[in-house]
Parts: sequence; structure tokens; C-alpha cells
Amino acid sequence: MTTLAIHPEQYQKTQFIVNERTLHALQTHPQLARSPYVVAQSQKYRIHPQQHKSISMLYQINVPEYQLRYPLMIEFEPDEDGEIIASSSGFPVYGVGDTEQGAADDFVGMLIDLFEELKGSEPLLSSALLRQLRNLKSMLIAL
Repeated sequence: MTTLAIHPEQYQKTQFIVNERTLHALQTHPQLARSPYVVAQSQKYRIHPQQHKSISMLYQINVPEYQLRYPLMIEFEPDEDGEIIASSSGFPVYGVGDTEQGAADDFVGMLIDLFEELKGSEPLLSSALLRQLRNLKSMLIAL
């Protein structure tokens, strides 16, 4: 069964293909749990995931020095060359790969690079970059 998640406030009524684990995370997310727009399930939607946007929840990262404090929603979208682009709202980085896993790994690497760069320049940051650093500090645990 293919599951479509619809969240008009954030994605302008775009349909996303998600797996059952991500569906559960969306349905139980504190900000989305009360939204009537979140999900609809149907077997009639048989869309190849690499042709359309999809989202997934990232529960852990493969970087020994870091852990996630909470799951991170990642959006995957194919580009015109057939590569997958991974991004997450609220963060000005993206990852690219031949597969969703490769794109997610690249995205995480870029996110950690941004975190380390901002952390190392904290006294010089603008208010917007300080907000970005606070977001990253709230999401990542440096071990």
C-alpha cells in the first residue's frame, strides 16, 4: 500500500509518498497531530517514488561524533539528471545522491559541516545565523 501525506501549510498541498513508519511519525508529531490535512491512504496511487517528491523521517545519523535529539523530516526530490536531492525545511543545506540513502548521507554531512562552521564563528554571526545555530544545537548532540 502506498501512503500519501498532505500538509498544505508547509508543502502547498503537494502529495508526498511516505512509508508506514513515517506515516506514524507524522500522525503523532505534536505540531501535525491535530491537523486534518496530514495523511490519506490509498492503494490506487501507484507512483514510482523517484518520479515525485517523497519524505522520510531520519531517526539516527551515521556520524560517530553526533546524534539526533529528535527525528528529522527529510524531503527527497529527483532532479532533471536523475539524481536525488535531500533537504529539510528550516535548514539552508541539501544533499545529492544516486539513491535516497546517498542523498540523506550527503545532507547529514552538509548539515554537520554547517553546524561546525557556525559554532566556530559564533561571536561573529548575525542574528539570522545565530538562530540557525540554535536550531542546529537543539537538533544535534555533539558527543
